[in-house]
Amino acid sequence: MSGQAKFSIAIAAIALLAIAAVAVPKIDSGGDDEESPEPAADTAPAADKPEREEPEKPKPATPTPPSSPDDVKGSEERALTRPANFRRALAVLERRRQSVEGVFDGLRVAPGRIDTTVETKSRRMHLQVRTDFKIGFSTDSEFPNRPDFRRYGLTAKDVDVRSPAQILERIDGVRRGAGAARDIDYVVIRRDIIDFKVNVSAYLRSGPAPRSFSQEPGEPFRVIG
Repeated sequence: MSGQAKFSIAIAAIALLAIAAVAVPKIDSGGDDEESPEPAADTAPAADKPEREEPEKPKPATPTPPSSPDDVKGSEERALTRPANFRRALAVLERRRQSVEGVFDGLRVAPGRIDTTVETKSRRMHLQVRTDFKIGFSTDSEFPNRPDFRRYGLTAKDVDVRSPAQILERIDGVRRGAGAARDIDYVVIRRDIIDFKVNVSAYLRSGPAPRSFSQEPGEPFRVIG
């Protein structure tokens, strides 16, 4: 075979190898040269996701006021003979008293209502506050008063809001059994017309006798009926 023929055969072999290299697909060896793309993370804000709503808790029912304030017992939470309730009710009366520049001619404190008369130079006003801490009713009439009427009256600062509860506790200490708060009819707070001290009296409407008591400043607690 001539040298020219050998050279032609070699050229043909090289051409065949080149064609084979192009035709055979590239095999992935599993190397790290090219990483597979990871799925995109969920970037939606948490606020966009619906939240489970908690059911609303039922509100406590408001006690229905009795048709008559005299149906309220002194043993009930809303009784005006209790210090916190008495303080709140007295504040309502005090605002009205201040508005007319008068004085209280005593206070009648029952579990369901507080009654008082406000006296001024020329008028007399009757007021009642109930367990809703509102003025239940009021009347106003002309009344020519004595010049020193203020000396015999009261303002809120003259009244110890604990006095109704305190006298009921003292009653339980001298009366058979207990339950003065349950049996109370009303408590009277009034300034004495002789020594001008503030006296407190209590009157029970039920339970064993005795049923009337008095507490005067500087004097022993006593039964009056």
